[in-house]
Amino acid sequence: MGRKPHPLKTKDHERRNETSMARTRERLVRSNGRFGSNQTKKNMITKYINYLREVRNLSENTLKGYENDLRGFARWAKPQQLTWRTVTKQDIDRYTASRHEDASAASIRRAISSIRCFLRWMKSEGYLNSNAAQYCQSPKLANNLPNCASMSAMENYLTTPADNNESRIVHAMVALMKETGIRIQEAIDLKMQDFNPETRSIKIHGKGKKERIVYYTDNLLPYLIPVANMRNGYVLPTDNQYQLRFQFYREMRKHGIKTNPHAIRHAWATHMLTNGADIMTVSFLLGHESVKTTERYAKVSNEMARHIYESINN
Repeated sequence: MGRKPHPLKTKDHERRNETSMARTRERLVRSNGRFGSNQTKKNMITKYINYLREVRNLSENTLKGYENDLRGFARWAKPQQLTWRTVTKQDIDRYTASRHEDASAASIRRAISSIRCFLRWMKSEGYLNSNAAQYCQSPKLANNLPNCASMSAMENYLTTPADNNESRIVHAMVALMKETGIRIQEAIDLKMQDFNPETRSIKIHGKGKKERIVYYTDNLLPYLIPVANMRNGYVLPTDNQYQLRFQFYREMRKHGIKTNPHAIRHAWATHMLTNGADIMTVSFLLGHESVKTTERYAKVSNEMARHIYESINN
């Protein structure tokens, strides 16, 4: 039989293990607070992004925006030897001030929001005692009306011959967005099985994995049939948003049209409101979380009504 370990030595060994583990945890927490450490680059920000993906169900485009904002701030803070633990409101204000020349107010607002949410998460996880970005002021946005594509220009484009694969793809994309008001990524994610011909409805897989129903007319189908199912089970042949945008802009230049894909969505919303649709219905069909977002298009409709009135009565 082997000799039993001395009970005092066993307890002493356990105490040393506990002390060692505590020191290891402390080192991990400290290293997670350094902007320049591998732990931050590979662990903390990545861990936060994974949380947003798995728990909050945010879209990949939104996640990329969050990650770019956080890593941009980390790059700025690293030479100044700041850490997530020591960064202050004044530091964040200095960072946003440094970006005024090369970034829009909307980009700066998003960066502040990304930093604020990240620090709030770190606090909730026990890495921080306070959120330095909690009271940071965001720059005000100009009250600009949405940039809308010309519906007549889009209709005229759809009458042009689709004599090659690229033009057929862009015709399908434009027809789909003009008919339903969906986002470009939603169009890319659309599958054949999402169409219900009996109700002429389409199930849309929107932001944050939220589903909604939109509707279409028979006018849409002739544009989709030439490209449908070229990518197994999907309506559009490409899963690359940047490639699809490139093809769209090339087609628009070829026909002398100046617009962008999202402007078609704006035009659809304005067209619906101008022709009597109520704002709650338009908000639902667009997949907006808040009707306040949709109110921007009501302002566009009011502007159009004012111009029409003045052109008639002046």
